[in-house]
Amino acid sequence: MGEPPAKWVDADAVARVSGGLPGAFARLSRVFARTLPLQLVQTRALLSAPDYPKLHDAAHTLFATVAAFSTAAGERARHLQDAAVREDLPRCTDVIAELDVICDELMAEVGALAESAERVEPASTRDP
Repeated sequence: MGEPPAKWVDADAVARVSGGLPGAFARLSRVFARTLPLQLVQTRALLSAPDYPKLHDAAHTLFATVAAFSTAAGERARHLQDAAVREDLPRCTDVIAELDVICDELMAEVGALAESAERVEPASTRDP
């Protein structure tokens, strides 16, 4: 049986960032898995003593990371940027809570798709 359909991963976004290059998705997914958790921790930390300009910058970085794989997750990160500009702490808190859930699911989807892609990648496109 095949992989379940992705809830968050956007094939168009992935195609845009990987450029259709063999192995690019797997490499990007490894960077994603390594950097996203730290970005979320740093973003959450900025809520404890709100520094809205830094929170906006962190949300922008988070946007760039998640939008590479998911348009919907990117939109949520944009909502965080907007809330930071408005200095709306309750909205920032709500959006980060949403992003925590979304990003957990997105990381699982990206990891599963990367494993699947590595299993089916033609031998002629693999590194020697």
